[in-house]
Amino acid sequence: MPSLMELTRAGSIATAAASARSAFALAEVKWNLVAAAGGVFRLPRVVGRPVAVDVMLTGTPLPAERAVTLRLVSRLAGVGADVRELARQVATEVAGNAPVAVRLTRKSVEIADTQAWGLCDELVDEVGESADTADE
Repeated sequence: MPSLMELTRAGSIATAAASARSAFALAEVKWNLVAAAGGVFRLPRVVGRPVAVDVMLTGTPLPAERAVTLRLVSRLAGVGADVRELARQVATEVAGNAPVAVRLTRKSVEIADTQAWGLCDELVDEVGESADTADE
C-alpha cells in the first residue's frame, strides 16, 4: 500500500474502486521507514496537515470512499465496476484535449504554489503560440 499512496499523489488523476479491498496508506512508520518518495510533502497539500499527519504517523489505511471525500482520489468506480475502464475513460477524455495545454497545465500543477503564479504568463503565451491554437 505505501507505493500506491505515493504513486497516487505523484500522478495527475487518481481513480479507485469502491470495494472493501481498496485503500490507501503510508505505512512506512510501521517498518521504521519514512515516506520519502514524496508522500511526506504531497499528502499534506492534498488532504490537509491534520489528516496527513494522522495517516503518516499511524500508518492506518484510508478506505477508497474516504479517500474520495479527502480529495486523494478524484473518481470512484461503483461497486462491481471496472476501475481500469474508468481510468481509460478519464485518459481518453484528457487525450481529447489540446496536448500542449494539457502538458503545461499539468506542469503548472506540479510546481509549488509560489512558483506557479510567475509561470502562468509563460504558459498562456506558449499555449497561445502553439500549433494547437492555430488548429482552432
